[in-house]
Amino acid sequence: VHHHKDGNARSVLELAINFLKFVIDQGHRDETIHNYIVFLLAKHPDERQLIKFLRRPSSSASAAPLYDPAFALRLCTQHEKNRACIYIYSSMGLYQEAVEKALQVDVKIAKEMASMPDDADVKKTLWTLIAKHTIDAGGDIKEAMGILKESELLLIEDMLPFFPDFVVINDFKKEICQSLQGYNDRIEQLKGEMREYTDSAELIREDMHKLRKRSAFVSGNQRCDLTGDNILGKEFYLFPCGHAFHAVALRLEMQKHLNSFQRQTVKQLIQKLNELSADDATNQPSSAYRRAWNALTNNNNDKTAEATMAAMKGNTNERDVVQLKLDEIVAAECIFCGEVMIKSIHTPFITDEDEAREGAEWRI
Repeated sequence: VHHHKDGNARSVLELAINFLKFVIDQGHRDETIHNYIVFLLAKHPDERQLIKFLRRPSSSASAAPLYDPAFALRLCTQHEKNRACIYIYSSMGLYQEAVEKALQVDVKIAKEMASMPDDADVKKTLWTLIAKHTIDAGGDIKEAMGILKESELLLIEDMLPFFPDFVVINDFKKEICQSLQGYNDRIEQLKGEMREYTDSAELIREDMHKLRKRSAFVSGNQRCDLTGDNILGKEFYLFPCGHAFHAVALRLEMQKHLNSFQRQTVKQLIQKLNELSADDATNQPSSAYRRAWNALTNNNNDKTAEATMAAMKGNTNERDVVQLKLDEIVAAECIFCGEVMIKSIHTPFITDEDEAREGAEWRI
């Protein structure tokens, strides 16, 4: 396209623009063509044509424009097409820059740009810019309150810092009362939520209390669900689902489902339990009880007896703590009914070695 320096230059420009519009309407998506028509439209004195082109709907709502936004922005800035710059900023997702540029041109466009983002925090920031601009420009109270209502996000306290110190508070009486009422409603809502949480916590405490008192019966012929041995006579775990396991068998089975750190922890806890329970290995009175009895009967030394009993009690408490830690790892839930069974769904019933051995035995 050749630009003549005579009076026909504008008509030639318009002819070139119309030709490129026709090409684009035929479905051509080449970026070079789109960039060139933006270049020509930026030179055209009527900015409305440029804005109309920039705001053309894309084939997809999320599709990027077919022209280069950075190139278009440079051209529009060079030719002082400020309104076009606003829409280019918005197409790039630069909403704050779009609002700031729009405030130099038209507050109405700035409000349009501020309403575009989906994020509420971003919207609030943009509307705050508009409110500050309006107040700084000498807008009256009524105009500022109009922005407050339009935004649906700003509160009166968001705008108060922008007003001069001599503004009469009576002008904001209605809005301040509405804001305080909103806070009161929110406080009541929070109180209601706190009551619900308190009631839920109370129900949980009651359930835990009932769980501590819950009992189950073991029949004389009930057997360990892992070994098949009679459950009585050895330390065992009984779960609410009815499954019962000997403690040693359950710990060994759980080893397969623990990580190395947990296995090491279980080993240390069992070792500690064995040390603390050394005196309870038989059904005879422990040495601690004997020492306390001797202190009371032979020496008649109350302090020695109290110290011995305190040490024995501390030993028992420590054993309970260790046992609780061990139970939290190996007996937190039934191995047949809990998460362990769900996680082992991909574990084959027969290992590769067992399968090979079975195949060899059945081979003819």
